[in-house]
Amino acid sequence: YYPTEEKLDQQIDGKNIFIRAFNLFKYYFFETNDHYTESKISNISKEKNCLFISHLINENHIKKEEDFYFGYLPSFLKIKKFNTLIALRNLTQKNSNLIYKKNKRYLRDKILLSKSLSLTDELRLIFNIFKTYARLIILKVSDTDVKEFLFNKNIFKFAGSTYNNLKLILQIERIVEIYKPNYLFLTCEGHSWEKLMISQIKKKFPKIKIFSYQFSIITKYSSSIFLNFGNQLNPDFYLTTGNYTKKLFSKRYKAKSKCINIGSNKFSTKKKLKKTSKDVLILPEGFNSETLKMMEFSVDAANKYKNK
Repeated sequence: YYPTEEKLDQQIDGKNIFIRAFNLFKYYFFETNDHYTESKISNISKEKNCLFISHLINENHIKKEEDFYFGYLPSFLKIKKFNTLIALRNLTQKNSNLIYKKNKRYLRDKILLSKSLSLTDELRLIFNIFKTYARLIILKVSDTDVKEFLFNKNIFKFAGSTYNNLKLILQIERIVEIYKPNYLFLTCEGHSWEKLMISQIKKKFPKIKIFSYQFSIITKYSSSIFLNFGNQLNPDFYLTTGNYTKKLFSKRYKAKSKCINIGSNKFSTKKKLKKTSKDVLILPEGFNSETLKMMEFSVDAANKYKNK
């Protein structure tokens, strides 16, 4: 169920820049806009605007009032007379234009980001990635750290992720220019795109207050989420799911970012189980492919070890 590193490298998952270059032409013929929405952005007040950056991992989630990641926080802010708009990264296998056509009425307070930009923008992003790579090649002659990085890593293996991150930044920047939010909310898991987004927004739109919401489980092995690269890459506020995680963030980002415990929309009361029961708790993230693999593994394991 867990592929070896060699097999993982061979998978076509969009991380390879050449595969991504092929996909951009494929999506280019299906996507007609940079983003899709039924929101009347031009008619929205410019005083108390909130922009949320969330993720669409299942097409059915777009129909629900409660956001899969931020829960009822956008709705709560609406009650407090704030204007809210949720920008959804399309992480499904369907192109955004098709999802938009089927779900227009659910996009009055949401924006669905396209999987592809204009051909000019796409080619410009790819060109910038290769230009950066060329600079690193030149730099490695005098910088031992860069030389070691290029020697030990296949940089093109990760270039596709870099490409997607840069594309996301460009899409959000354009939305910010139109919508002019006072507050920006994004998820906090320790991904590089989160740091990059915060840095770019602070650089181009310094008046915007940025909130990062830690929604997922924190374990003793969690590391990237606590990496501190300085104020330019840190949000103004960290929103946490509990007092324990609030203490962790407050300790790591002391005097740099304020931490506020807002709880979790995934909270539910504990259910007492019979001591004799043999229940198995399965916690997939939400992707259909992941859920199917976990269910198959759970059934196989239960059949194999049913007497234990």
